[in-house]
Amino acid sequence: MDKLKGFRDFYPEEMRQRRRIFNVCREVSRLFGYEEISFPSIEPLELFRVKSGDQILDQTYSFRDKGARELTLIPEATPSVSRMLAERKDLPRPVRWFSLEKYWRYEEPQAGRTREFYQYNGDLFGPYSELADAEIIGLAGSILDNLGLGGKYEFHVSHRKLMENILLKLGAPRPADVLPVIDRFHKIPESASVEKLEQAGIRSDGLDTLVRMLKARVNLETVDSFLGNAGLDIAGLPEVEWLKMVGMLLKPYSVKNVIFDASIVRGFAYYTGTVFEAFDLHEENRAILGGGRYDNLVSVISGTSIPAIGFGMGDVVLELVMKASGVWTATEGELIAAVCFASEDCVTYALDLASQLRKHGIPALISPESRSLSSQMKDASRHGARFALIVGEKEKERGTVTVKRMSDGSQKTVTIGEAITVLTGELNHSGE
Repeated sequence: MDKLKGFRDFYPEEMRQRRRIFNVCREVSRLFGYEEISFPSIEPLELFRVKSGDQILDQTYSFRDKGARELTLIPEATPSVSRMLAERKDLPRPVRWFSLEKYWRYEEPQAGRTREFYQYNGDLFGPYSELADAEIIGLAGSILDNLGLGGKYEFHVSHRKLMENILLKLGAPRPADVLPVIDRFHKIPESASVEKLEQAGIRSDGLDTLVRMLKARVNLETVDSFLGNAGLDIAGLPEVEWLKMVGMLLKPYSVKNVIFDASIVRGFAYYTGTVFEAFDLHEENRAILGGGRYDNLVSVISGTSIPAIGFGMGDVVLELVMKASGVWTATEGELIAAVCFASEDCVTYALDLASQLRKHGIPALISPESRSLSSQMKDASRHGARFALIVGEKEKERGTVTVKRMSDGSQKTVTIGEAITVLTGELNHSGE
């Protein structure tokens, strides 16, 4: 029977690479002081109806359970994370959390998009400051760098309140109606975007200005002069200085390519301030990750306002980008040793040896049935063992083991302690 459309199987060699990526995400997060959390795969549908806006409801795998409650497989992290924070009044702030979970969205599968996917999320709760915005973007950039993508991405940054103010100046009666159009500006033909902008109330004399803004890319620290030259009255808008400060604070981080992009507004309704996406420099319009400030979301749940900023990065696009950049590399299997016994009389000794290896963190397998030594050696090779540890009557009597390196066939009889030292060195050298 075939698997469902938009869902994936991962064989061991594929899971090894994914685990390497997840380990990088975890380690970089730890270095930034972020702690890992987890939350249910099923939540009340209302949580996403209230927090994410109606646009996501058509993409949910939602259903009624036996208690007639409306539930859904989680399509994103932010509402669940906000719910968790609202339930804990005792946490010292700032709160730095990250998660690596599976999500589900009923979308049409295509390149870079599946219906089930893994996603990394990093969130910072408490501070309302340019420093906090720079930190979360710096975290995202550091993860990309440590995955081998340094110099191969570019951050596009904007500000929701700034764009709302600009849209008001350009005649939009309801900026919230225009933001979804802007969010799709580079995804549909320009003529269609202009038509939708007109329908949303942008004045005819403001259309050219807005389109030029949406197509421009400028240094984040020169956003004031760019907007001024576009003929926009930005005097007194604090969001402009905010973005300039974020750009300056990002310099000590590893993030090098940062630009102001007015077309970045993010689709979800809960974003309130700085918004950003990281784009693959080798594939136009391919966003690797995205996020922003959502200062009002927790208050919807708890009544307590807690400033927040975060981002999400899915594994599907990340895999495409890493493969295109040549950094999605094959990794060796984890199996270090296969313990092979010459006769049934040596089975207990072999089992004890395998147990000792595992207690020292050395992956080891042993045949689950009595087979010839040559058959066990062939199995060791097929499973990718780096060493075969052979025990016979002599080894059993002397408390030794013959260690054979599978790559070149060299072998040596040593004590069990010496064997553990050799294999531990191999384990550490390989980075497993």
